[in-house]
Amino acid sequence: MTRSLCEELNTCRLDATCIARCFVNNTTGFSVYTSYCTGYPVTMERLAALASKPQSAREFRERQLALGHPLPLASYLLKPNVVKQCASSETEYALLKMTGIAQHIDDMKRRHEHAEIQSLLYGWNGPDLTTYGELCAEGTFRVLGAKGMRHVFLFDKMLLVTKNREDGILAYKSHIMCNNMMLVESIAGAPLAFHVIPWDAPRSQLTLQARSLRHKREWTLLLKRVSTFYIALIKIKLKI
Repeated sequence: MTRSLCEELNTCRLDATCIARCFVNNTTGFSVYTSYCTGYPVTMERLAALASKPQSAREFRERQLALGHPLPLASYLLKPNVVKQCASSETEYALLKMTGIAQHIDDMKRRHEHAEIQSLLYGWNGPDLTTYGELCAEGTFRVLGAKGMRHVFLFDKMLLVTKNREDGILAYKSHIMCNNMMLVESIAGAPLAFHVIPWDAPRSQLTLQARSLRHKREWTLLLKRVSTFYIALIKIKLKI
């Protein structure tokens, strides 16, 4: 598809309408980029691992010289971009089609992230993680009363707390729904810590200790954003 698209684009000679038509005519072919984009991080990680080994790094260089490619292999794995050239019905339609493909790719990447977490999660008896919205952040914290570190995932609708086991499995520890969450940012004598408390079960509060003040600020800001959204939603419902 890439070669035929390039040939079509070359015949357009920078005519924006013609270029737009090329993208529209080749819309179905862009579905391959869904797999490409979801696999991109893993591919780059694998490439970096191979490049760090003398033998494979040497083979890459030799192959690059033999093919006459001036750029390293990673440069050819850049994600493609589609740019709106000018305003017309055809270019706007092309932009709409390409935006739809991009949204589909984002959705598949989100599902891929959720599936990866779910596949490693042990002891979770709740619904599929995709039902909890986007993955907003993940990080490692010390938790008051726990011996080991905890790996925390923040979704649009839930804060999920897990423990990394030696076998790579994520053991489920607890969770708090974002619409049932209260945040206490300041704790006397613990500048890096903050409380996350369920409204309906205050005794089940979590005390998370960040690794730095910046780390704490980032997470408390995210937690306030998701909890504020639900508070605003409740107020709207009460008015109705």
